[in-house]
Amino acid sequence: MKKTNRPKPPISLIMLFAGPLYGVLMSTIGYRRVLVVTSGMATIGGLLMAATVYVHELMVTILVMIFSMIGIAGMTVTRITLLISSTSRERMATMTGTNTAMRLMGNTLGPVIAGSLETTYKTPILAYYLNGMPIFYEVPGREAFVLSFMIAAATAFIVMVMSTKVTK
Repeated sequence: MKKTNRPKPPISLIMLFAGPLYGVLMSTIGYRRVLVVTSGMATIGGLLMAATVYVHELMVTILVMIFSMIGIAGMTVTRITLLISSTSRERMATMTGTNTAMRLMGNTLGPVIAGSLETTYKTPILAYYLNGMPIFYEVPGREAFVLSFMIAAATAFIVMVMSTKVTK
């Protein structure tokens, strides 16, 4: 079986370029607008990722992934900046520590949900024949990826709704 090396846009690279832009936007148009727009982008990106699971065009998938990551980067940068700017110096360590703990819980929970979906929805692939008998491997099915992206879109949508309550 031939291994393919597909280019993947890393979120850190996107944050490196988008982060300063979000800093300027937060000071000019405000935290709430940036949070609403970026979580909206992440929502649309998740829905588009779910739609592109069935499209066999790599460049379309990469562009949609970059669009989604730009939204996720904006949510991340804006959230921590809002947190730091809206708390007193005495509570800053507690607030940033809590933010980190919550983010790490999300980073732990996401792969568990995706892994359980990938285990639940499988697709058999013919690997080879052994003495005339077909041997199959099971790989995660497309449904698992569609559901994962839909859950991510729903989560970003919830963040977008919650962002409308930001007062800064």
